[in-house]
Amino acid sequence: MPSVSQPLKQSGYVNRKFDDDLDVLLKSFTIVEIEGVLGCGKTWTALAHAQSATTLGDTKMVLPIIQANPHIALTGVAPHLIDDWTNLPELQELMYRESGRPGSYISVSSHIPQTEDIYVRRHAARGVKVRMRTCTIDELGFSRRDVAWEDIVAGRFSPGSTTLELERTARLICSGGWPAGIGQEDEIARQTAECSVEEAILQVSTVFKKKVPTASAVLTAIADGAGEDTNHPALTKRIEQLGVKPPSRTTLSTYLGILERLCLIERVQGWDAPIRSKSRVRTKPRYFPVDCSVSTSMRQLAANDLLGNAPLFQACLKSMVLHELLCRVDSPASKTPGRVCYYSDADGLEIDFILLFDDGSWAPINVELGEHQVTSSAKRIARLYNKLASNEGSGIRPPAFSAIILGSAAKRSHEKISDSFVFPITDLY
Repeated sequence: MPSVSQPLKQSGYVNRKFDDDLDVLLKSFTIVEIEGVLGCGKTWTALAHAQSATTLGDTKMVLPIIQANPHIALTGVAPHLIDDWTNLPELQELMYRESGRPGSYISVSSHIPQTEDIYVRRHAARGVKVRMRTCTIDELGFSRRDVAWEDIVAGRFSPGSTTLELERTARLICSGGWPAGIGQEDEIARQTAECSVEEAILQVSTVFKKKVPTASAVLTAIADGAGEDTNHPALTKRIEQLGVKPPSRTTLSTYLGILERLCLIERVQGWDAPIRSKSRVRTKPRYFPVDCSVSTSMRQLAANDLLGNAPLFQACLKSMVLHELLCRVDSPASKTPGRVCYYSDADGLEIDFILLFDDGSWAPINVELGEHQVTSSAKRIARLYNKLASNEGSGIRPPAFSAIILGSAAKRSHEKISDSFVFPITDLY
């Protein structure tokens, strides 16, 4: 955290990994635009770094004044926060026109505008857009802190005893990473997650003037099948299983776009891997919920319900792991920047996640409920290695590491079939 005074920092604020990223970005860019799902903690984090602020969320008292004189919104000591700036989109151009030295403005929004101002596009180098997400397990205070992210990326790993039971993982999934649930009992945190998801999806109506029930069905179908195909036939089938009439292909595309702009879903592309028969690799995007609690919140399920539904539990666990990965690599200021893909081919080989780091290194990661699935998971990773090795001209280097992340475990181990680090999700920090 910065050493300067923090006059706007809220009492009870829990430091986030994003704080370090924001420190770096404010030193490098004139404007830092923070986008993220409603309720993920953007405003409190921005206030912890700002010296002054204008909040446009008050549409009755403040917004009319700013509409009459937009320059008022930009007045203040730098870094100056402009919260909910998308309530008056022309403010974005004003920020870019009037910005001076690095760290002038922090802008925050819970939805992404459909179009960007021409002036802003021409002067994009002045600012940076960065995605903020809900809390990691470590930020929530639930990590054992036995496996450091920087260590495994560097190939360092220490086997040993640990403990994580499925019942605990189920409760963590139902609570999600919503900051409002920090410090609450499990049931209160679960209810907080439900309220947070409901409030976020209501913006489908208030912001985009579309039907919340349709958006809810699409979002639930995505969350229920996290890690599986999310093309029109696949989503249509899942929506029908909810007892809802599925939307047309065009309507579905519209609602997917809205959910993306509300930062409620994550788009994960397939890895165009350098194997011999590249035409057999699937690269179309798959969608995941922004937080592991989305499926249980939409369905109003508790931990015991997950324990009786292995496919849904697995989908939620994959969403949890993806969230942990994105929080560590998807930032311009990350120490290990990169992107997350999946691997799938026509031979039926699936790897849950492939990390593609900006330095050219990569890492395969599978997600399993428990230790009984480790051997089969490792064999899938080994099959991928063999496919890559069969293409002698690929030029791909060996992976930086390989991991199998579990929802329950009694030990951390170094699996030999695929040379994978095996550990429960709550060991990571």
